[in-house]
Amino acid sequence: MIARLRREEVSLIRIGCEVPVRICDVGGWIDTHFAEHGSVCNLSVYAGIDGGGYQGVKAEVEARLSSKEREIRLAAPDIGLDLTEDGNGDGWDTDNLLGATMSTITPYFPTGIDLRITATAGCIPPGASVGTSASITTAIIAAIEYLNRGEIDADWVARSAHEVETLVMGVECGVQDQWAAAHACGAGLVDIWQYPNCRMLPIGVREDVVAALEDRLFTAIYGSAHRSSDVHKAVIEGLQEKGRLDPRLEAFRILPAEARHCLASGDLSGYGKVLYRNTEAQRALHQDLISEECQRLIDLVQGFGAWGWKVNGAGGPDGGSLSVLCGGSRAKSVVIAEIRRCCPNLIILEHKLARGGIKVRVA
Repeated sequence: MIARLRREEVSLIRIGCEVPVRICDVGGWIDTHFAEHGSVCNLSVYAGIDGGGYQGVKAEVEARLSSKEREIRLAAPDIGLDLTEDGNGDGWDTDNLLGATMSTITPYFPTGIDLRITATAGCIPPGASVGTSASITTAIIAAIEYLNRGEIDADWVARSAHEVETLVMGVECGVQDQWAAAHACGAGLVDIWQYPNCRMLPIGVREDVVAALEDRLFTAIYGSAHRSSDVHKAVIEGLQEKGRLDPRLEAFRILPAEARHCLASGDLSGYGKVLYRNTEAQRALHQDLISEECQRLIDLVQGFGAWGWKVNGAGGPDGGSLSVLCGGSRAKSVVIAEIRRCCPNLIILEHKLARGGIKVRVA
């Protein structure tokens, strides 16, 4: 793509990349440096509100020849961010996720080309604990990768996105979110043989099971924006004595295989039970992972006979989300209506499984 621009075959190239977010992360916490090895079974999904179109996290890159050395502009309208950098890439604020992402790209990008990058999270609010930050980084890196090479290596993109948080920003970060976003395979098992080395293993799920899962699943978002790395630190402090051998981590090592089997065999009732057991394992890991607001939500959906529920991501006292699996589409409608009556400020997301990899649009 860049070669076409340099040969002046075109004056402007637009690359758009759309990636999913992650929910129902069975085995989450095992994908961290202190657990070292294991697996996570998760769902990569697009999200919608009230029957609207399902969408993911998007990054759009515009590239054009420049009469100057280079100018790179980054816009994130969701958070009111608009930054410009025209040097060698040293001017980005690496304490900020978007700035840290750009600092890894701009030093190696050719001069003589202006870039405008726009990143949006769609209908997903900050603090949802569904891996949105990782998806934004993944989308930007994937778009730049496609602009440079005309193709995307999902594993390379995922590793690069992970290193933005761990190496550039120096924060605690698991690997599952980046791999779920970059592979966009719907149901998947992230196999970690030695952190951060891992691979994504797609789970074959029948079409009728996919349809049933989408009909019965939703996510309720509560609380406010927060840094999941702060929650990671609190958990790590509680694991200092025994580390990866702490018996509280064993449930997280066992449950992903069960979740994978349930999805592959179409046993959604069993899958719901696994989600519930994983949430209880989170509660045992640290008392603050299930907030009071989240517990009220759990009590509500349990009272309406939901098959299972999962506190997504790191959880914590300040906010997050709960994915809920109901016994059918009608039961799901009843539960959502009751949540909206009791908790009108909560955001309810419905989902479509993401399949077929990162969506790329070229104009």
